[in-house]
Amino acid sequence: MADPELISQLATLIEKNYKEKTVVTHQLKQLEKQLSVLQDQIQTFEKTLSYLDPKFDFKRIRKKFDAGQLMRVPIFEGNLQRLIAEVLKQEGYWLSLYSLTNTVVALDKGLQSTYHSQATREHQCAFGKNTYITR
Repeated sequence: MADPELISQLATLIEKNYKEKTVVTHQLKQLEKQLSVLQDQIQTFEKTLSYLDPKFDFKRIRKKFDAGQLMRVPIFEGNLQRLIAEVLKQEGYWLSLYSLTNTVVALDKGLQSTYHSQATREHQCAFGKNTYITR
């Protein structure tokens, strides 16, 4: 006979998955409604545009997009250039890229200056790509 604890855990997992399935199904229905509304809006807007300008070239309108790019969460919450300027204004000495990035991350997250945040490689890459030195 199987262990009662194992059976109880499996039953709990099954119930949890049924709950999650219910939520996902509900979300899918909402997304399908939203998709239908968007399709109707697109058709209405295109029809209106064709009435306003019968010669409008609809090929000029971009219709394909990279969903991953559109849904990407920015690494920094605030404007990176403003954050860097704020850090450089506060600090009176040279900082390494790592120290500067950590200070910017702490400022972006609203953390105390004494708190040492952990800047990830992504933070450093984003920071390095968006900074430059002018003379």
